[in-house]
Amino acid sequence: MLAGASSPGTASSEYELKAAFLLSFASFVEWPPAAFSGPEAPVAFCVFGNDPFGGTLNQVAKGKKIDGRAVLIRATSDAASLRSCHVVFAPGSEMRGYSKIASTLSDLSILTVGETNDFSESGGIVTFVTDDDRLRFGINSLAADRAHLKVSSRLLQLALVSRH
Repeated sequence: MLAGASSPGTASSEYELKAAFLLSFASFVEWPPAAFSGPEAPVAFCVFGNDPFGGTLNQVAKGKKIDGRAVLIRATSDAASLRSCHVVFAPGSEMRGYSKIASTLSDLSILTVGETNDFSESGGIVTFVTDDDRLRFGINSLAADRAHLKVSSRLLQLALVSRH
């Protein structure tokens, strides 16, 4: 599924696909041990600002585990609360505010995911793109390195090339 999915015709099906991708991305990333408060700590997925998923992300994540850890989903507009997240999704509608929080997150091991063309230039790690009517993604490996995240070579092979 990660190789790409046909671009959906509606916003709700687009975010169903993006929700599934988000969970898959986390399965292919290794966080440093210090990113978690303990061995039982959940993987926290946070949506910054206006949540375009509706309840879809919660439905996709229900009962899922990543590396034996439960999955926690929350939405927040408070930049400081993003510091306790492991995955942060920044919807396109919130990109104006993202540049403000990017510096707050830059020293942390957080997988940042966005959906605008300039997201990787803003320091984001994963960017959703539409390529030939298919939902794809690019990975900014330099940003992942700065966040001390190890992205699986399997995920990198499926990504569109990004050199930011």
